[in-house]
Amino acid sequence: MSDDYFDQMAARFVQDALSQGIAATWERRARMIEWARPTPQDFPGQSTELELRRKWHELTLIARNCRHRATLALEDQTIAEDVMAAVRGEVA
Repeated sequence: MSDDYFDQMAARFVQDALSQGIAATWERRARMIEWARPTPQDFPGQSTELELRRKWHELTLIARNCRHRATLALEDQTIAEDVMAAVRGEVA
């Protein structure tokens, strides 16, 4: 097997690890944002019910966008080009 084959395998391994790590980070962020949404048990302070509902919907949308970004990270092929350049030693 050629060195190019091993370079391709190494690059693919690194790409998969990076993609999964990035996706996991976005998923973790989504869970934290969902956790931060106001609940009926929370002390509302001076916030009105309408303000709390708006904040809940806003944070829900942000969490959904984080999960979408996690999905995109797994599909992102631009990482492969950068990884291959690093494997070849073209990037310092």
